[in-house]
Amino acid sequence: GLTMIYAGGKGVPPKLPLAIRFACDIRGGWDDGTPIAKMLEERRKQGLARVDFDICENPSGRQLNYICLLRNQNRVSNEVTLAEKRFNIGTPQQRAAFHQILDARKGFLNARSAEEPNCTTGMAQAAMQDDIDIDDTWAKLLNKLAADDLPHYSSADFRKIDADLNAAYKAARANADACKDQYCLHTSELVQIERAWIGYRDAWVAYAALRWPHTSADSWRTWLSLEQADDLKNITE
Repeated sequence: GLTMIYAGGKGVPPKLPLAIRFACDIRGGWDDGTPIAKMLEERRKQGLARVDFDICENPSGRQLNYICLLRNQNRVSNEVTLAEKRFNIGTPQQRAAFHQILDARKGFLNARSAEEPNCTTGMAQAAMQDDIDIDDTWAKLLNKLAADDLPHYSSADFRKIDADLNAAYKAARANADACKDQYCLHTSELVQIERAWIGYRDAWVAYAALRWPHTSADSWRTWLSLEQADDLKNITE
């Protein structure tokens, strides 16, 4: 933090030598500020008085990466809150239907993956990044729909993707039945995921019927089935 502040002059006069010193002080665990210090020193030799950079663009170790994850987690959480507020409007029936979507989404996400502990281990940080990406996608989706950028599919489209979805589920089920490794997705877990997804899909269809009655239920089912088919195919790869 201090390295970026003094390098970029954020609220204080820029002081590259001081920023370099703070970068050199980044030690411990897996972190090492040497590459940052070298970059700043090269810029100083080029005659620059300030360097505006974000340490989170290339964190130098797991501890810094964890701090950056927390920062991104907070940013995305705020974006999700703002996006969801755009749907907490309309009639009481519409608001209740949207909360049904939120509840179904929570159940679906819980079925898809067990929570990982927040710490500096590589596996936990990867899980945190996945959660951030999921929430970021969710906020962008809500903003897109709030702008009436809606799915437009036909009943024929739904029949095709429904067949693809069934095939993807059967392939994932076969893999789950055959896999005996410790970290396999078990058949019972796959069944829970599918049941939770159906609840999530139906919640969206019910909400759309209230807010966008001019769109067809098959259009929404097609959109959601496309996403689920892709997820199931990733399981089998």
